[in-house]
Amino acid sequence: LLKSESNRPKLDAIVQEVEHCHELYDVYRRTTKEQQLHSQLALIRNEADKVICTGTLISRKFVLTAAQCVLQIKAVKSTVKIGVTATYDQVVQVRKVASIVVHPLFEPQSTHYNVAILELDTPILVTEYSVPACMWPESERMPTKLTSTGYDATANAVTVNVVNPLYYMNCRLKYYRNLTLTETCVLPDTDGSFCGDEPSACSESGTGMYSTVYMNYDWRPVTYVVGVYSNGAQCAQDGPAIYTRVSEYFAWIKSELYRISQDA
Repeated sequence: LLKSESNRPKLDAIVQEVEHCHELYDVYRRTTKEQQLHSQLALIRNEADKVICTGTLISRKFVLTAAQCVLQIKAVKSTVKIGVTATYDQVVQVRKVASIVVHPLFEPQSTHYNVAILELDTPILVTEYSVPACMWPESERMPTKLTSTGYDATANAVTVNVVNPLYYMNCRLKYYRNLTLTETCVLPDTDGSFCGDEPSACSESGTGMYSTVYMNYDWRPVTYVVGVYSNGAQCAQDGPAIYTRVSEYFAWIKSELYRISQDA
């Protein structure tokens, strides 16, 4: 992974952020449960400052989103907004998109390999309103308590929906015959439809699905991004939404972060 000895400090820094994410930023993570689900939300905007889709801050300089999302934006001309629920405008941070990496096997007409990485031009300042989420690394298991976030541009507010994962074969047989093991189906935890008025978590490309895990004896809260919204063709009919499983692309995401960080 190390390109040259001169790049070692850069590589060590990003490895620390990714591999030891759950040990970092403890003072900023100990906020309300609501704030824990807001602080990693990234609004991805085009050159006209219109929110095109959302993503998840996964380090001080990288955002994870869907490949379908980045087809609508251009590097340098697009921006990412972090800390959108802050009470004071001074806390909101805006960064330019320096580069975009789409999974090499992604095809626009398919929902598979629907994952992309945005590199920011400068690192964000970690505050209680802007904290990177850790990436869920375990493909063999998934947290049972999951929440999906959306963004209401009119109200300038984050919407949070509790969702429940379906068994893989149940979803494949009943809803999505092309479902793969790199994806997961989720249904809302309420009797209402998962799709509400626009915008909603169902319709926003790149929306994150999260789980807060309490670590060790001191119950340190750590938010993990478990999935990235990919598709929801049957969502309006109370069907499930499909999320790309972060754990299935964890190795690829890490390798790209390590490569890009050394080139910066």
